[in-house]
Amino acid sequence: MTDPIVKTIEVPCDPETAFSVFAEKFGKWWPAHSHSMSAMAGGKPGAVVLEPKPGGAIYEIDPAGARHEWGVLQDYVPGERLAFTWRVGQPEEKATRVEITFAADGAGTRVVLTHSGWQVHGGDAGALRGNYDKGWVAVFEESFGAACAAV
Repeated sequence: MTDPIVKTIEVPCDPETAFSVFAEKFGKWWPAHSHSMSAMAGGKPGAVVLEPKPGGAIYEIDPAGARHEWGVLQDYVPGERLAFTWRVGQPEEKATRVEITFAADGAGTRVVLTHSGWQVHGGDAGALRGNYDKGWVAVFEESFGAACAAV
């Protein structure tokens, strides 16, 4: 079994604000120039969207206007947690799960990302996990962290 990825950051805002930045401003802080299907193909995405509601979709619009599904929100509790399936460039049956929790910690918020469910990728699980472990540093720790620090 492949262990989940767990990333923890402290951000200088309250849990409600951190949650709002993650969910409602997703397309503004997500580094689509480097972490998107369009970027992997050498292009620039038109948009990256997270529909901030239970059952909301997470998707990318490519330069030609086509929609590419990334995941679906499964759990959405403002100020506390959200969780979603994650399948960028993969079929639905290869979706993993990402959960983000937000907890007050002094004057700021402790935000924990847990990315699990790697077993759906069989023999490729370890390599994919390794790629995402690096990717979440740039996306979650750096880009999301900076977006929270800027509010």
